[in-house]
Amino acid sequence: MKHSSRDRGTVAGLLIPLVLVCFTLLPMAQAVGPDTEGSIAGSNNGEGIGVLVNRTSGVWNTGTGFEALNHLTAGNQNTAMGLRALLSDTNGGFNTATGVLSLFSNTSGFFNSATGAYSLANNISGTHNTANGYAALYRNTADNNTATGFAALYHNTIGTFNTANGVVALQSNTTGVLNTATGSQALQSNTTGGENTANGSRALASNTMGAQNTATGAQALFFNIVGDQNTATGYQALFNNIADDNTAYGYKALTGNTFGVANVAIGNAALQGNTDGTSNTASGDDALTHNSTGGGNTATGFDALTNNTTGDYNTANGLFAMGNITSGSNNTALGPDIRCNVFGRDCRFH
Repeated sequence: MKHSSRDRGTVAGLLIPLVLVCFTLLPMAQAVGPDTEGSIAGSNNGEGIGVLVNRTSGVWNTGTGFEALNHLTAGNQNTAMGLRALLSDTNGGFNTATGVLSLFSNTSGFFNSATGAYSLANNISGTHNTANGYAALYRNTADNNTATGFAALYHNTIGTFNTANGVVALQSNTTGVLNTATGSQALQSNTTGGENTANGSRALASNTMGAQNTATGAQALFFNIVGDQNTATGYQALFNNIADDNTAYGYKALTGNTFGVANVAIGNAALQGNTDGTSNTASGDDALTHNSTGGGNTATGFDALTNNTTGDYNTANGLFAMGNITSGSNNTALGPDIRCNVFGRDCRFH
């Protein structure tokens, strides 16, 4: 699979500051380390220079790596493996950090788990976070987030109850809450939008502030930015949408919709060409597939009202029902292969 320049830029943009952070965050090394045998009072264990050298009352901690758990005094049951993992922790407890600078800034956070270099590196007091992957939840300071994948939830600061699974999933999220992203670049651009669910590669990838959207399928709701309460299931379903209250189920269903609201499309390519039409209902493959601005239409059946573009308030039920109509309005046809001329109000059996 070829990677776009945007993808390469994303990776480079993350790697450069993380390389630089090594030089800005590394103070002077401690001169001495703990017992090389690893046994420290309070049932603690340490291996490496500067490990657990400031402990006062903390118990059942394990530090392995240069200055791991260096500042810990009273924290309990922490495990740190890697250069300066959990370095700043003083009284936080029940944390696990594996990787260079993982949970580096944590001081008092509890029940966090970070696996991967720089994962949860800026977390200070956030609790119940899980980060698996290089720089996952890197900027996080909040609670109850789960990120699995390279730079997943990278920019999250105070957003809570988010779940990201996949490379750069929910990467840009800062304050959005209750989002779930599964798939590479799913909800990648989301910043403040909340209660969104994206399942599939690049599903809801452009969403920034839109809320309560559900996208299932590769590139479903791809261009949605601020639209709310949309549901898209299928490859590129509601692909271009930026409006509200649309439901699309099927391959490229409502894929062209931009400003149309309150549309329902069920079937492959149903309402595929709709752009501004509102309150349309299409059930069946290619039903209302060419509709662009027509509104208030109902089509049930394969190719029902398939050629309608601007006609309004038509109802067609059956195979190929009103298949020829393009701009007629206020027609009703029941049964298979019932069609109308382009001006409407002239329905007949064929």
